[in-house]
Amino acid sequence: MGKATLTWTCIIGDAHVGTLARMLKSILERPGGPAASEIVIGWNGANDEGFAAAIEDAFGPLAGVSDFPPQSGNEVRFRHKTVDVVIFDQEWKKDFAAARNETHQRATSDWIGYIDGDDTLLAGHGSDILTGG
Repeated sequence: MGKATLTWTCIIGDAHVGTLARMLKSILERPGGPAASEIVIGWNGANDEGFAAAIEDAFGPLAGVSDFPPQSGNEVRFRHKTVDVVIFDQEWKKDFAAARNETHQRATSDWIGYIDGDDTLLAGHGSDILTGG
């Protein structure tokens, strides 16, 4: 049996721009490597400058990524080390479940986890799925 894959999804609005980099780093910067195969982010805020700064704080400069942050329903895809990243412009319809489901529909992994923009992934969580533990 091959190694399992794990996607973490999240919905980000203006309220979570200040905590986004910390949340992403809790997934990316772990002993033994990232606790994700893929990260899918639905962006539905208006603070594009703050959002872009938080994304670059977590992933580094987005060289080669054009049209960031995405607008008008578009998406950007890039690879950060071993993690595929999908960030898309998500129209806010005042429905958290619909927004969460839209991020899940874009996930391509065996497992999907949802994390809020102001949460952090605790040590040991997620990595065991990727290592078969």
